[in-house]
Amino acid sequence: MATEKEIKLLPEFASDEMHEVSVFTEVVIDVPEPDPLLVFLVPGIRTDSLWAHHFRSATKSWSQRTLEVRTISGYTRLSSFDLLLRFRLKSFRSAIKEQVVDVCEKFPSHKVSFVCHSMGSSLFAEVIEDVSSISDQSNPGHILGQRFENIVFLGSTCLRRRSREISGCCISFVNDVGTKDVFPWLATIARPLSYDDVGRFGFRNGYAIDRFFPNNHTSCTQEHHLIHSVLPFLSGDYLVEPVPPKGSIHLTRYTYARRAIWMLTILAIFYYVVL
Repeated sequence: MATEKEIKLLPEFASDEMHEVSVFTEVVIDVPEPDPLLVFLVPGIRTDSLWAHHFRSATKSWSQRTLEVRTISGYTRLSSFDLLLRFRLKSFRSAIKEQVVDVCEKFPSHKVSFVCHSMGSSLFAEVIEDVSSISDQSNPGHILGQRFENIVFLGSTCLRRRSREISGCCISFVNDVGTKDVFPWLATIARPLSYDDVGRFGFRNGYAIDRFFPNNHTSCTQEHHLIHSVLPFLSGDYLVEPVPPKGSIHLTRYTYARRAIWMLTILAIFYYVVL
């Protein structure tokens, strides 16, 4: 909100015969306080308590915006068996929906952002459209998606085809890529129809902003990355510019290699089982 003030200035060396009066208009701009922010942490395999500790430690020296942090947890912890077999994931998806809706009702004036790590990003991507379309009980006539601001993926295994629906549910969608992170690539080899290696090579499309860092699967959740790259983005201060990956490694090479590995595996199983 802007207010105007009239200021009359009398020159210091004005003569007795003539007094000059200059009138200036000073515009005072009242900068509104930013909306408080509710951040949901969606952890991956065996990273819930440790990662939440790093994130909360990083926010201690961060006072630009009122921040409330919540960790979404399933009925049990995610494990490597969940990544491979996926038979328990329905309960984890239900837990994400329930906890987001319940906590958002307790903070009706807060904007909402999400930071998802590893396999947690895949589960979150599978429910984001459903969650965003739920009626906001604390704000009648609105849906929860109208409060969603930013979504950040770290070491993600999310399918590339889901990037469009994710970006449509928030203001900004950022994917932090670790150039030393091999886990997303291994996940796509194990389950090529369920995961993509976007945490290693990026989404490479217009729906997500890919930012490349020399991180592995763990260092992307450490305090250094959270303080310098994630929290400034959530606060709206600035966005670290995306850095193109170095070297001559191309996504297509690994895609074809993955397909070749699976074809050879299928042929080997067919040979030993059928023949």
